[in-house]
Amino acid sequence: MGYSKLSLGLLGVLVSHLAPAAAQNFTSDPSRFKIFELLEAESGPCDLCTGPDDAIWAQNILTDTIARIDPQTGTVEEYPIPYDTPAPTSILNLVDGDTLAPGLGNRSALACAIHTGSDGNIYAAGGLRNQLVKIVPSTREITVLGPNPPNELGDLLFFNDMWTGPNGMFFSQTTANKVTYYHYDTGVFQDFTPPTPASGPLGMRIYSGDGNLWFTEFFGNKIAKLDFRSGEITEYPLPLPEMGPSVLRVEEGEFLWFVITLGNGLGRINTNTGKIDLYFSPKPLELPAEDDADRDGNIFFSAFLSDTINYYVPQSQEFGTITIPDGVVVAQALPPDVPIAMHYYNTTNTMWFALVARNQVGYYVLDPA
Repeated sequence: MGYSKLSLGLLGVLVSHLAPAAAQNFTSDPSRFKIFELLEAESGPCDLCTGPDDAIWAQNILTDTIARIDPQTGTVEEYPIPYDTPAPTSILNLVDGDTLAPGLGNRSALACAIHTGSDGNIYAAGGLRNQLVKIVPSTREITVLGPNPPNELGDLLFFNDMWTGPNGMFFSQTTANKVTYYHYDTGVFQDFTPPTPASGPLGMRIYSGDGNLWFTEFFGNKIAKLDFRSGEITEYPLPLPEMGPSVLRVEEGEFLWFVITLGNGLGRINTNTGKIDLYFSPKPLELPAEDDADRDGNIFFSAFLSDTINYYVPQSQEFGTITIPDGVVVAQALPPDVPIAMHYYNTTNTMWFALVARNQVGYYVLDPA
């Protein structure tokens, strides 16, 4: 397959442990897909994580609910989030009352982030409510934690992210220009502000090599490193303007990989040198959304405007596409189906995805042998 790549300097040599997976093995064979329907109509599954119970948990964006899927039995459950504050004024209500999307503006905070914490619980975003949600997997108990009162201007983009720290949960307040750390033991919310005004902190993960939190700045067009022990934030500009770095989920050796939504591809930063390389998808106008990697180091990513599972093989420098077959999805849904989540499930070596418009969660078998 063809590929397109941009780097303003020589590419570093990829670490040797990135074993190549043959690109031709990633076919669009319908038998390699499994699809799960959510129980409530128009729930809109958006982000996924693996819980401590080894189940797949989903944050729904079109209803204020959390879904759980048992990969072994196929059982699907959904649970309401017990918000005790009025529904936010949603952008879905701003066009002629409620005609843009009837009813949705009053039943959803448009939340799309979920992650397992180091304390054994699961945490989810509050969308436009900008609150943190805690889920106890064993009891299914859901609690809204705060901040109280919430910063109502903190997440107007309704697209943020989170990552667990050693003793708390980080989450981004994209339009408040803050990265916030919720301390499990004290319940305190601690804010960190990037040096760049209105930088739009979004995707994040802790790099195991230095223990720091690395995050993207969507509007600032930068990658940033937070030493949360000292509070120091270091920023690294992307080599090209207006790339829109968003979700950052993949760690491979000294590199962290992220999607460039506006740049239509992937980026990686060398955590030792701060050097950033960009790799552009050969498919135009996909708007990449989330990335994750399989056990062989292949980078998979979703895209807002493409009903596909996309991948990049670093060793061969190839982009590829896996089409979600029409035979295993709802026929009446029109593309794009707004696939956002891309989540690797190590137990069965499968790549999971969520289709917001089709109200479905599914997985693709990476190695059918």
